[in-house]
Amino acid sequence: MVLGSALVAAVAVVGSATPASAAVGSMRISGWSLPGGGLRYGIGFDALNTSGSSPGGYEQYYEYVPGTAASDCPQVNPTLPNPVDFNAGFSMSELRLEVYSFPLSGHCHYTHSAGDGAVVVRIPGTQSNNNIGAITLPKPGEGGTGRLFGDVLAHTAVTEGRVSVDIFQVSGFHTTSTGYELDAFSSGPSSGGSYTTGPLWDGDYIAFVTDQTTGNQAVGTITVGGDTHLDLDLDVPCFGIDDCEFHGGVTPLAGAYHPVVPARILDTRKGLGIAASVTAGDGRNSDPNNFKREISRLNHEFKVTGVGGVPTAGVGSVMLNITAASPPSGGIAKFFPKPPNTSWYDDESSFPAVNPRGPVIIWNANEDIANLMIVPVGVGGKVRIESVSGSDVNLIADVVGWFDEQQPGQTGSGLTAVAPQRLLDTRHAVGGPQRPFASGESRDLQLAGLAGIPGDASAVVGTVTGVSPARPAYVTVWPKGTGRAETSVLNSSPGSALPNLVTIGLGSGGWSFFTDQGPHDLLFDAVGYFRQGSGGLVTAMVPSLLLDTQAGVGGPRSGFTEGENRLLQVAGRGGVPADATAVYLSVTANHSTATSYLTVWPGGPRPDTSNLNWVAGTARSDLVLVPLGPGGTVQVYNALGQVQVVADVVAYVK
Repeated sequence: MVLGSALVAAVAVVGSATPASAAVGSMRISGWSLPGGGLRYGIGFDALNTSGSSPGGYEQYYEYVPGTAASDCPQVNPTLPNPVDFNAGFSMSELRLEVYSFPLSGHCHYTHSAGDGAVVVRIPGTQSNNNIGAITLPKPGEGGTGRLFGDVLAHTAVTEGRVSVDIFQVSGFHTTSTGYELDAFSSGPSSGGSYTTGPLWDGDYIAFVTDQTTGNQAVGTITVGGDTHLDLDLDVPCFGIDDCEFHGGVTPLAGAYHPVVPARILDTRKGLGIAASVTAGDGRNSDPNNFKREISRLNHEFKVTGVGGVPTAGVGSVMLNITAASPPSGGIAKFFPKPPNTSWYDDESSFPAVNPRGPVIIWNANEDIANLMIVPVGVGGKVRIESVSGSDVNLIADVVGWFDEQQPGQTGSGLTAVAPQRLLDTRHAVGGPQRPFASGESRDLQLAGLAGIPGDASAVVGTVTGVSPARPAYVTVWPKGTGRAETSVLNSSPGSALPNLVTIGLGSGGWSFFTDQGPHDLLFDAVGYFRQGSGGLVTAMVPSLLLDTQAGVGGPRSGFTEGENRLLQVAGRGGVPADATAVYLSVTANHSTATSYLTVWPGGPRPDTSNLNWVAGTARSDLVLVPLGPGGTVQVYNALGQVQVVADVVAYVK
């Protein structure tokens, strides 16, 4: 097995600049040697023309067996051609000498999965007499040598050889005894539901990974350090490779939900996930210094797979609770999946021309505020941030669950959205005593059997609202009967009512609540639950605008007036299918004249619940889960004053 000429040419262009002048295509290799030790070698000479590409195939090829030939393989050359005179028949910029090793018995050709090594020596075409010296190859088990390996995952059948992996060294080269660089490489198909490369020296590699079934191809850089595990998820752009160029496309998949014990995966105050507070912008940087560009990019993206109980692959989207921690000035942050590069080496081409709408978090100066978000997983398992603020901002992200891609073996929970129902209100003795939480107090709340929530639900969804604590406070919610989580779901401020949609696993029939500062009134409105074997699947999508009262989208070009209720068509718009049963909306209120709240529900009598609260003159955003009512519509109600409202659909259920 030898490399295709197209890949040979591609790597040659990446790894070596074309000389300013090219000689006539003849060359002598005056001296060279290969290791002994019972190996057979394939030796190919491939000439690159003056444009730096290969006309195709090897101009000369040898098979060499040191000493006596094995009886089960044909012997082409019992002695190494030394010296070798080569003539390409055209002017060349470079001669590539490629060497493959395979055993004297067992198989007669290079086989990457059997541990056969391969290297290339690049010789400038301007040189005419070359003493290459002793050539070495990577061997399994040697120090500084490993393999790239992993599973191949997809929601469709992973057939034999579905993926081809061609990987070529671009840093960490070894050298021959006379100083010529040796680049390790490997080429071959996957086997069953997994893949492995041949032995590779530690270093950086450019990989060409091709899904032969769909034709999608990822081209990106991978660092190999000993045996290196990387699962390939064919259902996401770049298959899990970071900083990648992607050819083709993937369709967002409906997925079931997997709750996790809430875990903090981002805290810029402590250098977790991102090393420092997030600066304004989305990470673009036109500085010619690539290290400064990388620092800017890394300041605006963080890993969401392989951390906090989320798998490394098979993840379509994640559910995150995002908190802005006391920023010195007001602002807004958008979260979206990291996109692929336009080309693998262009680190400034992975930014969309227009960032997707929502989900967003909006904050005022010197306040802590939290929002729940559903964000599709981007390239390299990462989420990117765009910050629009007059100052740097510290951001915190707690992962509470993830949505799968319906791949074989994935058994998550379906979602049933219900009409909003208030199950806790400490002001009116709903769900417990008629008194606010005291500082440091915990209380249990029964959920199973209420609002249609079954006892075997895996998680419950609803809006928690904190009302006018005496001092800035945070609220933690966790499954009843388990240890208190080390994360928060809500931050609340004196003189205001602040809500946040939450999704928490169902413990012994309910939840436990805790607040660090009191007196503090808390409300909870149930809107849905997840359960294995029932409910719908969730499809996270590119957010689409459904309502903008200032622009006249989805209704009249005027803000909500006091006590106004509007019918909003959802199904059949913005990518939401006609048979969707519920949607997640990112809802924003702005330019308000009074302190008020917004209620979103599927239809019928308006429930005594709220989804979004704000103080007059401030902007607020929150995630809303709502079932679709008759004809695929929802109702939206504003309690007091006038307010402009924007709603973006970020996911649908069916």
